[in-house]
This record gives sequence, C-alpha cells and structure tokens, in this order.
Amino acid sequence: MPGCMMVMTRRGARWRVVWACLWATPAVAEVPPLTLEAALALAEGQAPAVLAARARVAEAKARQRGAAVLLTDPLEVEVWAGPRLGRDTTDVELGVGQNIPLGGQRVARQDAAAAGLAATEAAAEEAVRQALGAVAAAFVAARHDEDHHRIAAEALRLAVEIHSTARKRKAAGDVGGLDVHLAAVAEARARAALTQRAVERDVGLEGLRRLLAAEPGDVPSVGGPALPRGCADGPVVDRPGLRALDAAVAEAEAEGRLGEARGWPDLGVHLRYAQEEGVHRVLGGVRLALPVFDRRAAEVAQAQARAEGLRGARAVAERDGRAEVLAARVRCERLVAAVETFERDGLPSLEASVDLARRAHEAGALPLVELLAVQRELLEARESHARLVHDAAQASVALAAARGALP
Repeated sequence: MPGCMMVMTRRGARWRVVWACLWATPAVAEVPPLTLEAALALAEGQAPAVLAARARVAEAKARQRGAAVLLTDPLEVEVWAGPRLGRDTTDVELGVGQNIPLGGQRVARQDAAAAGLAATEAAAEEAVRQALGAVAAAFVAARHDEDHHRIAAEALRLAVEIHSTARKRKAAGDVGGLDVHLAAVAEARARAALTQRAVERDVGLEGLRRLLAAEPGDVPSVGGPALPRGCADGPVVDRPGLRALDAAVAEAEAEGRLGEARGWPDLGVHLRYAQEEGVHRVLGGVRLALPVFDRRAAEVAQAQARAEGLRGARAVAERDGRAEVLAARVRCERLVAAVETFERDGLPSLEASVDLARRAHEAGALPLVELLAVQRELLEARESHARLVHDAAQASVALAAARGALP
C-alpha cells in the first residue's frame, strides 16, 4: 500500500507542511499518479540542484565557525639546547610567541564570513526557486503528454467503432469494400498515433524523474487536479537571488575592511626562558611587524571593485526580475483568455457536429469519407485545446516561479 507522510519544506524564513506520498511498490500495489504539489515537495527534499546548494550552505557555516576563532596565527614554540664549548655545562633556551592581529581583523573576518553565509543561504533558496520552476514546468509538460495520450486513445476507440460499423454495413450490403478499407486505414493511423503519444509520454516522465532524482517506480504517471490557470497579480513575492547579491556586496565590503585591517602592524607577544651556566633567566617582549612595503592596497581595491560590480549586477537583476514578471503575467493572461474562448465557442459546437455527423452516417445520409474528415477535425481541435491548456498552465507556473510564489 502507498504511504503518505507530512513533509516540512522551507521557503525563505517560512516553513510549510505538505503531504507527500512515498511508495514502496509491491507487486500487487498500484502507485497513484504524482500530483503537482507532491512533485514540488519532492523537489525541495531531494532535487540534485537543491542538495548541492544545501551542501554549499554547510561549507559556509564551517567557514563562519572558523572566522570566530580569536587567534588564527599558530603559537610559535622554539627550543634551543647545546653544550658550552670548553665547559661541562649545557645551555637551554625555550621561547613561546603569539601574534595578535590589530586593526579589527577578527571583526572584519567575522563580518565577511557572516555575509558569505547569508549569500550562500540566499543562493540556496534561489536554487530551490529555480528547481521548483523547472519541476513545475516538467510536470505540466508531462500532464500535456498524458492528455495527448488520452485523446489518442479516444480517437482509436472511435476508429475501431467506425471500422466495425463499416464491416457490418458491408456485410448487410449497404456499402462497398472502399468504406471498409478507408475505416481500416483510419484505425491503423489511430493505433500508430497512440503508440507515438505513449513514447512521448514516457520521455516526458523520464525528464521529470531526472529532475526529482526519482526511480521509474516512484513516478509511473502524473495526475491530480486540473492544471493551474491562475495569473496572480501583485509584485515579486520573493527573489532570493536579489538577497544573495545584497549579501555578496556586504561580504565584499567586509573583505575590504579586512584588507585595511591587515595593513596595520602585527603585534607579537613573546616569552623566553634561558638557562646559562646554571643561571635561569625569564624574558618577555613584544614584536611589531610593520607593513612598510605592502599596505594591502591592492586587496582593498579589489574588494571595493567587486562590491561595486555586485551593486551593478543587483540593479540589473532587479530590473530583469520586474520585466520577467510583467512579461509572464501578460503571456499568462492572454493564454488563459484564449483557452476560455476556445472552450466557450469552439469545443461544444465541434462535439455537437461530430455527434450529428455520426448519426447521419449511421442513417446512410453521410459518406464515410466525410465522417472521417469530421473526426479528424475533432481530433485536431482536441489537440489544439490540450496545447492551449498546456501553454496556459506553463505560463501560470512561470509567473508563479518568477514571483517566487510557487505553492
């Protein structure tokens, strides 16, 4: 039996609980179709891009812990020992020294590590956003393939009925052999089309499985509620990529301050013990390493230039984000309107026409050639409708992904 469980997924600073079904597939169990919500939950939990981004967050946290260390330079220990020439004595010296960074290096290093962690976390959220958008698009495409397969199966059913009717009418002497041959050709074409649609469906499912890092038995088919058609209005809800750039600017600025702090002298504190001819001495002292020839000017300039470049990239990304949302909304609204118009004005009339044509053919008032033409028109119309629904759903999820508002 399939088992379902609650999965907690994080979106920015929020957590949400969704139901995701995980299936162990015994021989007698039928795995239910994967829904869009379950696909998104799986993507947040196991998509390769998401897992890689979270690994980078773990690395950034480790760097932050390292930046909190008070003294980063190693403790220097020196030991000297040797006999005094011409005398039966041994001199010993032991020295211990530690460099202490000045100029606020530790604070700047911590600020840079904290900003780097924030940038990495925001980049991970951006990776989740992009992964969810890719999975949603792949799911809609798989549903489109599933709908085309269903339409092809229905077309084959009608072709089989027409072929059967033609054989019966020929046996009764109502029609000649041409009608039977035409109906047989139409059935063969329908069977070939169904096979082609089945292959396309399998290819689409395999693409979705790769995005989810799922086994074939985990995603045998897709289904669930009707595909989304909403074109939600409103500003960008959450673009982690912008927050990642903001944090990257802060990191570059902190690295600039760290470079300035490294331009300060290094202070070394030393303690030395010596034994010479039985005399014990303890000495303490300090050492200053003066950066006369390298004041870290190049390091500071590089950090400042990187910060300036990131500010420009942030402005471009924000402008592109607004343009992306606007274009996605316009596209979504147009496609949804086209679907609604087609469903209101086109499909009902075509369905009625096919029904009337079938009755007329059964009554002998409509030749088989004309009935097959009407059937082909119905098939093309249904496929056009399926493409429109698919395009509208793709535009809907693209708009939600652009706004950072995928469910």
